[in-house]
Amino acid sequence: MGQLNELQIKAAAPRDKEYLLADGEGLYLRVRPTGKVWVYRYKQLGKEAKLSLGHYPVVRLADARKKARAEAENLGRPRGISI
Repeated sequence: MGQLNELQIKAAAPRDKEYLLADGEGLYLRVRPTGKVWVYRYKQLGKEAKLSLGHYPVVRLADARKKARAEAENLGRPRGISI
């Protein structure tokens, strides 16, 4: 992880359609016309799944990375889930 920084996040302007900014290892910032949301994307049983980690700026970049790492560790347990 570690491709995004606070300046890039603050500068990400809303557009007509939502778009994603990748931080790495499944962590993305979803930029919508209504705001910014942290999303962790992973695969579960061969299908893509998404988990919201909270709204920016309530959840800062460092906190989103910690949450994404914690989720990756939880999903890494043998439960039939591949990341």
